[in-house]
Amino acid sequence: MKTVLPILALLLLPAFSPAQLVLERDINQEPAGSDPAYFAELNGVLYFSADDGTHGGELYRYNLTTGEASLVADINPSASSASITEVIAFEGKVFFNASEGSSTKYLFVHDPADGSTQRLMDAEGEPVRQPSQLTIFDGELYFAAEFGSVEPGIELGHYDPVADQIEMVANINPTTSSNPVFFNVVGDQLWFVANDGSSDSRLWRYDPTTDQLDNILYDGPDGINPTFNLLYHYQGKLFSRSSATGMGEELWIYDIATNALTSVDIYPGAGSSSPAGFLGLGEKVYFSARELTNGRELRAYDLATGNVNIVADIHPSGNSNPGDLLILDGKLYFPAGVDNNERQLFVYNPSGGTLNSVATMESFGPENYLSTLTVADGSIFLTGEDLTYARELFRYTPGDANLSLAADINLHTIGSNPYEFTAYNGKLYFGADEVGSGNEIWVYDPATGTTDILSDGPGSLRPNGFTVLDGKLFFSGIHPTEGYGLLYYDDATGQIEATSYLTPSNIGHITDITAYQGLLYFSPDDPTDGDELFSYNPSTDTYQLAADINPNGDSNPENLFVFNDLLFFHASTDDTGTELWLYNAATGQASLAADINPGTGSSSPSSLVDYAGELYFSAYHPDLSYEVFSYDPATGTLTQRTNVSGNLDPDYLTVYHDKLFLKGRYSSTVNAELCYFDVATG
Repeated sequence: MKTVLPILALLLLPAFSPAQLVLERDINQEPAGSDPAYFAELNGVLYFSADDGTHGGELYRYNLTTGEASLVADINPSASSASITEVIAFEGKVFFNASEGSSTKYLFVHDPADGSTQRLMDAEGEPVRQPSQLTIFDGELYFAAEFGSVEPGIELGHYDPVADQIEMVANINPTTSSNPVFFNVVGDQLWFVANDGSSDSRLWRYDPTTDQLDNILYDGPDGINPTFNLLYHYQGKLFSRSSATGMGEELWIYDIATNALTSVDIYPGAGSSSPAGFLGLGEKVYFSARELTNGRELRAYDLATGNVNIVADIHPSGNSNPGDLLILDGKLYFPAGVDNNERQLFVYNPSGGTLNSVATMESFGPENYLSTLTVADGSIFLTGEDLTYARELFRYTPGDANLSLAADINLHTIGSNPYEFTAYNGKLYFGADEVGSGNEIWVYDPATGTTDILSDGPGSLRPNGFTVLDGKLFFSGIHPTEGYGLLYYDDATGQIEATSYLTPSNIGHITDITAYQGLLYFSPDDPTDGDELFSYNPSTDTYQLAADINPNGDSNPENLFVFNDLLFFHASTDDTGTELWLYNAATGQASLAADINPGTGSSSPSSLVDYAGELYFSAYHPDLSYEVFSYDPATGTLTQRTNVSGNLDPDYLTVYHDKLFLKGRYSSTVNAELCYFDVATG
């Protein structure tokens, strides 16, 4: 095989005056929500994560007095999210975890006094990585994190605001992460769950007065050591969702005073009641759990009797799935489903045992996803898929007739995500999503300058793979009466019709529809022949298996591309892995064109393109990683065209002005950029 060394260049663009970009039509005007979450209150201000549609998910504030919402800090300056998952107010400041663009999160602090936001370092000047479980205890901030001085692992640490210093408390598991979670403050001790790698018990406590860390060896039934999840303390007892052999996930209770561990089997046998959302009020602990008769509903554990009873069967024929429980004025507020779609805000009064629905939310789709967020300023704050504002910040004050908008942070619309633009009979056809009609075909007419929906039948058409053949526009989709399969639109009749290839019970499996030699070739997951190469004849409305490339399984032919009267694609067999194949319509035969990664390994050729009389594509070779290759069907010659140190990883190969442009990594020290390959210079 001849190997040609590359001359790749980073494309330097000259200065230019940008043309005006015009919005042709705002197809989907459904509002975009900010998805507010992870709340903390400080001095009459709520701090939380929200996405305004421009900055991604970042730290936001909401003034409870003025109702004004504003961005606090843009930690990840790109449009991507800072991925904040914990926010806590402590000593007049706001602490939170966030990412600056990588997968690693760091501990940040915001000081409202001077408006500063900065990353915190430990005593050795190293950043605190992957912080979580932020908990105020003994005048300090405790958390789990990776510390610069400890490799590897996530361990228990704390921040002392007086000394302004971060330290690891203990390296519980010296060989790996102990992953401390579910922190609970019980008097002058911190209880949590961790794994030291040796003890059967995962329950721990830390006493800062004595600096004593203890692994709790409890008295369990029959010596059982269950897992501990969602640990919650109330009146001297630790409640958890725990699992043990033969029991599934059930309610377990640890009594701190007696060191006794007991279980309550709500869903008897191997099934799981999966209790969640523990919250104590009065002499009971409330939570959601499921069992066979009533499904997942609100339940209460009675501290006096040790019994668990259902509070109310809100959705008698299904699961109400109660959301986060909040306490306001001695009452319990939570969202729950009255059917499979609508969730309402409920209030439960323990003193009278009454349960009432107090608010709901009208939504765009079938489900409103109503969820509670926090209690502040005498109100319940919530979010959900609201009809007018989408997933924004709402509030409910007892006595109100319904929810009210607190802040509309994201003023954008969600977009229609148009795709597969295809020219057909002088117009431009494409698929797009619109809240009222679903995923349908839209058409742009340059003669009139208008964009209109083509298909709007019952349900969503879900069109894919637009291909023009014999004056018709073919695609896969869901016909309103015939179901899923290969369909077509005829501009002459203005109708969408079904072909003979239909699989109503199997949706979304047809890919790579390509016109070749007067037929349509495509890759379906056929109920009889599996995922192989098929052809369809529009003149006879018949289809057939074109090639059974992998008789012992599925070959998954993809990236179909016509070149030199041959149909190229990648396909997989048990002997060759995923390699470059070709199909010859003249002979009706499929054959292996090139085994780039010999043996059963895969080269996974992709991004096929016609350039300089050969077929160019991206593929993997074990000695080279992903590079550009070419194949000459006239001689059967495979040529490696690039050899970039590290991994070029070429994609989006496109021919323009006799050059092959691509996205690639020009060297091991440069991330993906716009590059080109010039065959004239080699």
